[in-house]
Amino acid sequence: MPEETEKTPSPAPAEYEKKFQESEIAFSRGDYDKAKEYCLELTIASPDYENGWFGLSKVYYVQENFAESAKAWKKCHRISSHSGLYHKLIGLGAGKPGLLFGMSKALYEEGMNDDSLKFTDKLVEMEIPQDMREKVIMLRDELHKNINKEQLEAGEALKKGEKNVNFFLKSTSVIIVLIIAVIGFLIYKNIQRTPLTVQGKAAFKRAMGMMLDFRDTEKGHQADKAVKEFDGARSLFQKALAKNPNDAEAHYYLARTFQEMSQLNTDINSLGTNKNLRTDFNGEIEVNLKKAIELDPNYADAYLALASQRLKEKNYTEGKELLNQTLQKIQVKYGGSDPDSIARKADLTDKTNNLLNWVDKQQNQTPSEPGKTTEGKSDKKEKDSDRDSDKESVKSK
Repeated sequence: MPEETEKTPSPAPAEYEKKFQESEIAFSRGDYDKAKEYCLELTIASPDYENGWFGLSKVYYVQENFAESAKAWKKCHRISSHSGLYHKLIGLGAGKPGLLFGMSKALYEEGMNDDSLKFTDKLVEMEIPQDMREKVIMLRDELHKNINKEQLEAGEALKKGEKNVNFFLKSTSVIIVLIIAVIGFLIYKNIQRTPLTVQGKAAFKRAMGMMLDFRDTEKGHQADKAVKEFDGARSLFQKALAKNPNDAEAHYYLARTFQEMSQLNTDINSLGTNKNLRTDFNGEIEVNLKKAIELDPNYADAYLALASQRLKEKNYTEGKELLNQTLQKIQVKYGGSDPDSIARKADLTDKTNNLLNWVDKQQNQTPSEPGKTTEGKSDKKEKDSDRDSDKESVKSK
C-alpha cells in the first residue's frame, strides 16, 4: 500500500508541549490510563500535533491494544516519518517478544509493510520459542512479497509515465523536445537511482537475517540463501552507481555488503564445504567507503565502517583516529532535535565509545597478554558494531 504523503508539522503551542510532558510523566509512573487521556485530548485539540499520536501509540502498545497502537503509529508517521517511535517501542518491548510480534501483525494489517518488517527483523535476532519463530518467519516472508510487489508496481507506473512522456515529446516542436529531453534525462537518472538503492538495501536486510539464522541454527540452506541475497544486493548497488556514481549511500552499502560477504564466505569455507568462496574484498571495501565519505564528509556510518575495517587489520592507531572522527561526524549528521536523530545519535555514539574502550584495552596490554585475552575477539567486536549500526541505518534511511 502506498504510504501517505508526509506533512510538514507546524510548531506546537506551549500548552500542547506541557500537556505532552504531563502524559510522559504519567506514563513513566505506569499510569497508562491517565497518559492515554492526555494524549487523546491532544489528538482532538490538534490532529496534526505529532507527539499526541506518538504518545497514544506508545500507551496502546504497552496495554497490548496493538490495532489502535498501529493506527496511531500510522497517523504519527503521516505527520513525520522521523518521530523515533520505532526505537521507543523496541525499547519498551525488550525481553517481551509478544509485544513486538503483536505490533508487527497490527502494522501488517494496516498495510505498513516496511514498518512491520522492522519488528519481524528484530524478532529474528532474539531468542524466542520455536513456534513463534516459525510464525515470525512466515510473516516476514509475506512482508517481503508485499514489498517486492509494491516495488514492481512502482516500476510499472514509471514505465507507463515514460511512455506518456515519449508520446508527448513526439507531438512537440524540436526546441521543446530538446529542452524536455534534457530535463527528462536528469529526472530519469535521479528517479532510477532510488528504486535500485532501496531494493539493494532490502536485499541486504534479508541477507543479514538469513546470516543470523544460519549462525543460530546452523542451517546450511540459509547460508546459501544469504550468499545469493548478498550477491543480489551487490548487483543492485553496482547498477545504482552505474546510473549515478555520486550516490554516497549506495557506495556505503556496497562496502558493507562486501564486508558481510567476506565474513559469511569465511564461515562457509570453515565448514569444509570445498566451495572455496572468495573472502578478500578489502580493495572494494576501501574504495567504496572512502568514496562515500568523499561525497558526504559527515557520513558517520561510513567512518564507523572504515574504523571497523582498520580494527580488523589490527591497525589500532588509525582505527582509533577514525573512531574519534566518527564521534565528531555523529554530532553533525545526527545533530537534529527530532526524536529519530536523537535516538540514532545515542545509538551510534554508544557503539563508537564501546569500540574506543575496547581499542584502549588492546593498546594498554603487556606483550604477554594479547595471546591470552584477545585472540579471535577483534573481528567479532568490530563486526558486531557494524551489524548493529546497519540494522538501524537501513531503517532510518
